[in-house]
Amino acid sequence: MEHIQEELGRLGLLSATESEKVSALLYAARQVDVQVSEELEGSVVLREKLQAIQKGLARVKRNHERASCVLDQCEASEKLSSDVVEQAVINCQVCSCLLLFFVNMECLCSSHMQHLAVTKNHKG
Repeated sequence: MEHIQEELGRLGLLSATESEKVSALLYAARQVDVQVSEELEGSVVLREKLQAIQKGLARVKRNHERASCVLDQCEASEKLSSDVVEQAVINCQVCSCLLLFFVNMECLCSSHMQHLAVTKNHKG
């Protein structure tokens, strides 16, 4: 982009009409350069957000696997004596695991929606 601007600037010894065209082209080139810079900056921010979402999803997956394991244990304990079942219920922390899962998902969704809104407003 800079090279194009330099070449257009060298054409300054033209007639008034041609000089106006060159000026318009220089202005348009600068606008394109600014827009490309903004898009590049936006893509860097988007990449960082996507990486954060990937990390969050990995955390959610681990939490889901733990919750699933606890549920499997609870299901297996269902057929045992009442003392064993009572102990299994005490050991089951499914609600806290699921709460953590939903909090993580809500945080990720909120972050993603905010980014989409910023990106949409930025392009608009």
